[in-house]
Amino acid sequence: MTIYDVGVGKSTSLRWGLEQYHKSEVHCVYVTATSGSSNELYKQIGWGLKIDMKTGSKALLINNLKKAIEEFVTQKQGKLVIVIDEASLIRSDVFSELHTLTQFNYDSANLFSLILAGQNSLMDNLVTERQHHLRLG
Repeated sequence: MTIYDVGVGKSTSLRWGLEQYHKSEVHCVYVTATSGSSNELYKQIGWGLKIDMKTGSKALLINNLKKAIEEFVTQKQGKLVIVIDEASLIRSDVFSELHTLTQFNYDSANLFSLILAGQNSLMDNLVTERQHHLRLG
């Protein structure tokens, strides 16, 4: 996770860090977050993986993304990194389900790295979301 004020160079730092790897080693899906729905975020990630994301069904979007990620990994195309820039814009309802995208094989496999980058309010959003889950759990 990368958290800094506006204009500090978060995006530039991420780009530089990822460029240190050869393209055969790391495949990066770079997404700029919006305040939209989780479906919109999932579609952006899917487009970055070059898969057709026409469906509006959240279940199908997640299923298609997970299949594409598993195929990427099983074909040994390198490490997969998904970067969500401006993640401080993500709505709390989207944060609350974002972790489901990372769960594979009953949450026993880590198939990709997820990097969240945003302004200082990103940490506040994450702390609030974690506290919400602790109250519900």
